[in-house]
Amino acid sequence: MPETTRTFICNVMHLSIIIITVIMALTPFEIDIGPLVVGLGIIGFIVGLALQGTLSNFAAGILILVRKPFDAGDVVELAGERGTVREVTTTSTVIDTPENVKVIFPNAKILSGEIKNYTSHKTQRINISFDIDRNIKIEEFLKRVCDILSSSEKVLQDPPFSVRVSSLSKDATGITIQAWCDQGETEDAQHEILLKIKSSLEK
Repeated sequence: MPETTRTFICNVMHLSIIIITVIMALTPFEIDIGPLVVGLGIIGFIVGLALQGTLSNFAAGILILVRKPFDAGDVVELAGERGTVREVTTTSTVIDTPENVKVIFPNAKILSGEIKNYTSHKTQRINISFDIDRNIKIEEFLKRVCDILSSSEKVLQDPPFSVRVSSLSKDATGITIQAWCDQGETEDAQHEILLKIKSSLEK
């Protein structure tokens, strides 16, 4: 069971045990708990009106824990911020950005926006676009790029990669590379590909 779900269940059980224990403790004294229940209901209604935002975050937190669009340790993008999920509570979600900044999101804001989970799949596709001088022989260049991708240990051969001419201008030819790699290696793979292409052009 994920840690976040386990923590939520433990908290609910803890609160339930306390309430049941109080009721059982009052029963032997023949105390009428009816007015107490009504009083708690009125207080709960008043508190609920005062804490509408918190309750909406709580309800959103329950949905997140049930649907599990992400879990602690996943790399996600929430409300335009990308980072690693560190904690999911019933009211908020905490992520650490690549700059090591702690960001706390209200759960209601998360569910009302787009959620991108970069960890849910084992592979990811990288898209690399750049321009080369129009005087470079395009067929020879494309072959060299294909050789670079075929020999790279970070580029998966299945699904196959693609190298295409994406645009033409007076002075340059646009090239687009689409290649697949293991999740978590996108930046290293992109760096390796561009570095080898640059070295190839300098020869």
